[in-house]
Amino acid sequence: NGPTYGSGFRINPEADASDGLLDLCTIHYAPLGRALRLFPVVKRGQHASLPEVHFYRIQRLTIESRLPLNAQMDGEVFHGQRFEVTVLPQALLVRC
Repeated sequence: NGPTYGSGFRINPEADASDGLLDLCTIHYAPLGRALRLFPVVKRGQHASLPEVHFYRIQRLTIESRLPLNAQMDGEVFHGQRFEVTVLPQALLVRC
């Protein structure tokens, strides 16, 4: 739930892992040519003003589909038709 994803993609540049909320970025369908042009813009975190991009700060998310979906979280793959995500504020103790 931080600002970067994968190899430095700044998918949620304003995300705060300590605020008790899940930062969600959705990018609506774009034709292949447009999607390829979006790629470097999203990587730099400069996509907030694009019309196909929306940001949400939520506590809970449910995704349902008629057909099975593939999803991944931190590299672990999941399959299913329903996924539920809930934020557990301050549930992880990090010591430096």
